[in-house]
Order: sequence, then structure tokens, then C-alpha cells
Amino acid sequence: MRLNRPGRIHRVAGTSRQRKALLSGGLVLGLGAAATLAAWSDNVLVTGAFSAGSFGIELNVGSGWTTGDGVNEMTFNATDMYPGAVVYAPVLVRTTSHSDLDAELTVSGAGSQEAIADHLHYRVVSKIVHDTWTPESPIPTCDADSFIGNPTYVLGNSDKWLILSEQSESTSTQRISATEADYAAYCFEVGLSIDAPSNIQGYEADHTWAWGAVSVFTEDVP
Repeated sequence: MRLNRPGRIHRVAGTSRQRKALLSGGLVLGLGAAATLAAWSDNVLVTGAFSAGSFGIELNVGSGWTTGDGVNEMTFNATDMYPGAVVYAPVLVRTTSHSDLDAELTVSGAGSQEAIADHLHYRVVSKIVHDTWTPESPIPTCDADSFIGNPTYVLGNSDKWLILSEQSESTSTQRISATEADYAAYCFEVGLSIDAPSNIQGYEADHTWAWGAVSVFTEDVP
């Protein structure tokens, strides 16, 4: 007759319980790894609107504002000039009423090929007038006094006159504000050389000056 060994039975039973515990743990871990959580989602949209601004300039030579179409002729009292004679004429330039941007202006001269042009010399000064020009507001004076003191020269300077027969371009710019807020007033001074020869009597010369404008955007600084 074989006697039972309580200690062996106890060890076997203990080992069986350990295995079950391990298997149960494995099942719990497996369920945890396979679980998936649902997530809510939503979307929002934003729209930006963009448009290009407008930009342009116009000038006035004494007969009202024009955008430059056609011929704009300055009015010089330049008939019957004699050696040493000097004449003057104003030109006003501003941005158009629909221009959204400021402008920087430059002036250039095309040069004239007529024989008398070699004996005509000129220079130009400018100043910014912070006001809207109207027929009731007088055009700034353009005469010999405009060149006294320290005016802002655009073409030539206090010691140098340019020759009408030569091309020229201003080395400085004049800034004007958007929407006709102000304007640049130019004064042209043209003279016939004191030593102009007699054989140019009766000759005439035409000359074209052009204004170029570049838009300027000023970013607001907080």
C-alpha cells in the first residue's frame, strides 16, 4: 500500500494555481493591447480676401489736372528771347484721387535736336505743398525768387545749368502722398546763353520732360 505524500500534492496544486494566474494575466494583457478608443473630430475654415490697389499720377501745367494723355505744354513767356534772357514755368504733379499708395517721382529730359538748343540752358527746383490744389488756391510762385536761398534742386543746381540739347535725369526723388493729399510743385528756369550767336535768330526749339512714378508702401509701425 502506497502512502500519499501530502507535501507533493501541495506542491502540484500550488504549481497549477500559478499557471492559471499567469494565463489569466496574459488574457488581461492581450485585451488591453487590442483595445481602441474612439475620438471626436471637427473642422473649421477661414477665408482671406485679396485685391490689388490702384496707382497713378497726374499733372497740371496751368489749365487743370490731366493724367498725361495727349500734349501737355508748359507756358513759358519765351517768344523773342535774347542773349541773357531767362523765362520760367511751373508744373504741378500729384497722385490721382483713386491712388491708394504714395509715389516717388523722378524727372528726365529727352534732349532737343534743334540748333538753338545748344544755347538754351535750364535748371529745375521743387517743393512739396501739403494741401489739395484747387482753382481758388494760387499756384506757388515760379520766378527768380524760387531759386534764391536753398531750394531743392531736381535738375541742375545753384552752380550748374543743364543744356537743352542733352538728355538728363534727376538724381533725387520727390515723394507725394496718396489720394491727392499733397502735390509736388516744380519750377523750370530756362535761359538763352549770353554769348548766343546771331545766326540762331528766328530759330525755335521744343523739349519734352517726363515724370516717372514708383509706388511706395509705408507699413504701419505699432
